[in-house]
Amino acid sequence: MNVAERDRRAVACLGCRLTLTDSLPLNAGELRQLSAALQEKSLRLGDIFSRKFTEKEISLPDGLSGRISRLLARREEWNARLRRYAAAGIGVMTFAEEEYPARIRRAAGDYCPPVLFYYGNEKLLEKPMAGYVGVRDCDEDDIVFARNTVAKTVARGYGVVSGGARGIDCAAEFAALGLGADVVEFTAFAIEERTAFAEVRSAASEGRMVIVTAELPDEGFSAARALMRNNYIYMLSRGAVAVRAHLRRGGTWTGVVRNLKRGWCTQYCRKLSKYLGNEELIALGAKPIDEHWDGVIVQTDSFDGEGMQLSLFDDLS
Repeated sequence: MNVAERDRRAVACLGCRLTLTDSLPLNAGELRQLSAALQEKSLRLGDIFSRKFTEKEISLPDGLSGRISRLLARREEWNARLRRYAAAGIGVMTFAEEEYPARIRRAAGDYCPPVLFYYGNEKLLEKPMAGYVGVRDCDEDDIVFARNTVAKTVARGYGVVSGGARGIDCAAEFAALGLGADVVEFTAFAIEERTAFAEVRSAASEGRMVIVTAELPDEGFSAARALMRNNYIYMLSRGAVAVRAHLRRGGTWTGVVRNLKRGWCTQYCRKLSKYLGNEELIALGAKPIDEHWDGVIVQTDSFDGEGMQLSLFDDLS
């Protein structure tokens, strides 16, 4: 195992939770702190992963050494888990690697996910993307609007980033693939669930799609995971289109309000008077669009609150 692979496995072991009873994983800021302390002793993260960690070797804040020891006790389980992922075609990237999405690192700072798991072409994570979000219980008119709008942003040079949920997400993703565009799916589902679709496997093998998760790739769906996933969709987007949102409830509403608050990307929202959620989001600052929109995205890189900790319990009022 080379040095880079040992470091990668160390970050995965220290930065991810295998079970709900695990010790609290280290965030990116704590991993940086540990790495700096190790460098003073001419050591790397991979060194403490490949042998017994001695707390007295380095100087760390109270409590951190104990957490590290407990997390490192899972070395063998992590090695087995990573081998299984690799056999399934699932790759691993850490926040310390060049391949890690710069927009997520910049927006979340010390609280960016230390590890991302992916299936497909990870280089798509740095390409210009338009985000697409919307409720699952949409109607055919919403699907048609999403497909037509995707065609416009694809014509402007953008791929699609979405969450893979039924409804708007899948409509946008498959519309982009049908047009030969690239797709990033930041999923809240187990990666194996997504690769069950022949279209997904084909697009990934052709280098036109990547499925990404900040959680264990074999974990199933959860509402909390989906809400956190929405943050990363916005961070990866140059602009995001909300096709339909429920009024003051649901993941689409929460994600749009959070993006408007944090300023991760320009927020667009379909204007349709009968959609009260959409109308309220436009009143809060989302840019209204309709079937006449030309697909031009006004980009912004002024992340408001850059590096803030991501939480499910942000004040979204």
